[in-house]
Amino acid sequence: MTRRRHRSVAKTTERGYGWTWQQLRVQILDRDGWTCRYCGRYLKDRPGQATVDHIVGKWQGGTDHPSNLCACCRACQNRKGDQQRRSRHRPPVVVAEPMPSRLW
Repeated sequence: MTRRRHRSVAKTTERGYGWTWQQLRVQILDRDGWTCRYCGRYLKDRPGQATVDHIVGKWQGGTDHPSNLCACCRACQNRKGDQQRRSRHRPPVVVAEPMPSRLW
């Protein structure tokens, strides 16, 4: 007997996050010094915790342009996502404004 998932989960390449996204991800992490722009945690020694966050979510009309992306730790990414899921019918709430990048 096989278990069914209650919803289908598309692979990252099917959602538009292929090789180009992986290159962009590394560029954003390098640009931000592998530091979470929300809490300041250094992520270079924890690559599994390093994510790239859409400051304005794609569901809100945000894009994959580098100005809308920032380095983010998994904890801050989850915290921001949880807040947005709870407030889908209200205006978006941002956990904290991203810290200014040293390279901007």
